[in-house]
Amino acid sequence: MPVLVGHSQGGMMTIRILHELDGAFHDDIPVRDPRNGEALARTTIRDPVSGAQRPVRGIKVDYAAAIATGKLPRIFLGQWDMIAKLRRIPDTAVDFTGFSIPWDPIAGTFGDPEPYVATGTARVRNVLLPGSTSHVGVPDTVHLAGNAVTRAWIDAYAPENSAPPPVVAGVDTANLLHAADIWFSVKQNWCRSAQQRLRAEGVR
Repeated sequence: MPVLVGHSQGGMMTIRILHELDGAFHDDIPVRDPRNGEALARTTIRDPVSGAQRPVRGIKVDYAAAIATGKLPRIFLGQWDMIAKLRRIPDTAVDFTGFSIPWDPIAGTFGDPEPYVATGTARVRNVLLPGSTSHVGVPDTVHLAGNAVTRAWIDAYAPENSAPPPVVAGVDTANLLHAADIWFSVKQNWCRSAQQRLRAEGVR
């Protein structure tokens, strides 16, 4: 399964997709032709693991994340149908992480941002990023992979058990926390998906 990671407006789209898959907007979801985006005359797919036919509605995304996504832009952009849903994560996510920046004027968050909550079985975590994090600059993480110090910290990171971020002269650690957290979850998702596929093939 693909993972969904969205920043700002993209975070809203990530959460909207989860609600779409949960049937919040339509009873049935048509399959779309990936070549032209046009809806096909069917609402089922063949599950790539089990081989069984199944509806698009109800498909679960193993991992999704939203970064610096707030309600204020939804008001300004007229996205009224998402205001009440923006912090509520349906069962179509297995794992979800919401990253918030305190006092983010673009997202409209305050010092204690409203947390994301599960409406059912989704495992939801909330991560508060440093107040110095830039809403616009938060996706900039390529420098972290290119530096040996920050790369090693990211590789060793675990949400509940990690060393403090490194403080080394000349090393740019901006955006380190969410980069490490997302990479941890992506690796976890890849391993879980591989195990699921092997079990479906009868490999132990």
